Amino acid sequence: MFGSKTWVYRPLPSPEKTLTLAKDLRIHPLLAIFLVQRGVSDPLEGERFLNPTLENIQSPRMFRDMDVAAKRVASAVIAKEPIGVFGDYDVDGICSTVILSDYLSKLGLKVFYKSPDRQKEGYGLSIEGLKKLKGHGARLVVACDCGSRDHKALEYAKDAGLEVIVLDHHEPPDALPPAFALINPKRKDCPSVQKDPCSAAVVFYFLMALGESLGNPSNLPGLDGYLELVALATLADRAPLVMDNRVFVKLGLERLVSSEWIGLTELKRLGLGNPFAPVSEKDANFVLIPRLNASGRMATARNTVRLLLSRSLKEARELAGEIEAINADRRRLQNGILEESMEQALLLVEQGAPAIVVSGRGWHHGVAGIVAAKLAERFHRPAIVLERLEDGTLKGSGRSVPGISLLEGLEHAKLYLERFGGHKSACGVSLHERQLPCFLKAFMSGLASKANAPGGGMVPLLVDVTLKHVPSEDDWLGILGPLSPFGEANPYPRVLLQAVSLGQTKTRSGPLVLTLEDGTRLDLQGKWGENGKTVHLGNAVLEARLVRKRRLRQVEFFLKDFRPSLEADGVPSS
Repeated sequence: MFGSKTWVYRPLPSPEKTLTLAKDLRIHPLLAIFLVQRGVSDPLEGERFLNPTLENIQSPRMFRDMDVAAKRVASAVIAKEPIGVFGDYDVDGICSTVILSDYLSKLGLKVFYKSPDRQKEGYGLSIEGLKKLKGHGARLVVACDCGSRDHKALEYAKDAGLEVIVLDHHEPPDALPPAFALINPKRKDCPSVQKDPCSAAVVFYFLMALGESLGNPSNLPGLDGYLELVALATLADRAPLVMDNRVFVKLGLERLVSSEWIGLTELKRLGLGNPFAPVSEKDANFVLIPRLNASGRMATARNTVRLLLSRSLKEARELAGEIEAINADRRRLQNGILEESMEQALLLVEQGAPAIVVSGRGWHHGVAGIVAAKLAERFHRPAIVLERLEDGTLKGSGRSVPGISLLEGLEHAKLYLERFGGHKSACGVSLHERQLPCFLKAFMSGLASKANAPGGGMVPLLVDVTLKHVPSEDDWLGILGPLSPFGEANPYPRVLLQAVSLGQTKTRSGPLVLTLEDGTRLDLQGKWGENGKTVHLGNAVLEARLVRKRRLRQVEFFLKDFRPSLEADGVPSS
């Protein structure tokens, strides 16, 4: 809804800094402004941002326990020990499992992987999973995208003679579980400067260190074939696209054009209609990632792991077809739960609750995270969606909004939880229904001081710059192309245009048109609540997006907010 947003203006860099950066990098001054606003202030940083390479990523040795873990697996490679790999069931866990299993298999090891059944085993490293890997003969297990909070499972492993290496990125507790090695950038004693990689990226760093321990310090060229998977996992986990994460995603999306992973090519064929089509971050987020997630959400991710590891076109097509059908079922289920949850959510919003917690019987908790994300986006506050099971257990997932940490709220209420884990923007939880009232009170109390939504329902809208004239499409292509990929910590640029007229062409359902003072007309995407009416001398915030149509890159402007002149606030001059 327009008029419900608070416009927050990014500080503008000095003209001297902007012009110097633009001149040194030979880029458009507007791109230089966007770079400085995103923390890139000197030419060397700018060159690394605009032209990322693997050579610029941090040393894997900056992670605590990396040397211990790499040396242990190196000794297993030399001795040809069988290794177990346990990975979570989401895209990050799946990609981590595939990367590690594929790499170790190519080194000649017998690898057994385990993807948990979401319904039967739930989230995290499980004792049952460790028993199965031990039964296959593994005495060394690598846990991916889980393990940091799994004390019981790791205590079992220690007693059972299993050595477990944890490669994770979720927030760990103060008292770490008894793993053989626990590599996690969020450990308080970890000196890594890259604090927010996904687990697939942690696996990538680990393989770099393993290569060094095996006497191959220059093994980066042999790892670039995994960049597609690291990129998808990074986007799926909404990791900030800065530093090394930007390198992984930029290079990984480029490789997805003609990927050697047959399974990804088949998913592109089904989702994009062309197995060799370029893949944008939008394609990754809305086409590939939901399909990779589907099986794990509904039951087990094992078929998705098989799809990605497959070297048979026939097998890959069969598995991709099965996943496509599962994804269709997932969409139907998700839409039904979203509709059912809306009444509960609206009531909480009316009461001014700082978060939304909804529950229902028959709500498949495998799609709870997607529904929670949609509720959080709709109502601008954290949301948790829970399935009520027959034994009284409530199990589900949560998603947050920028600036509010779900995990902090859960820590405030952990006495009433049976299990929880995750990070600032996403979590998994389980509790008994008798604890729900106490949990809600503690959870809401923990978030109340940080929530920004209840204060009148105002939502911050970040604005990069105020423009008097709109650059040409060619200039915009030269700005957005180098700035991409877009995502967390690198959003699409937003510009403010003043004294404009907003209306619609020909019919009430026609496209929005913005007319500037100089007569320039812009066709806009998006919706406007006053169909058919023209408002003169208003201010508009537009989001510039890079899209691909008919294999050509184009720029589209999305209307994010509009204020008639009488409501328009003063704005900083550019």
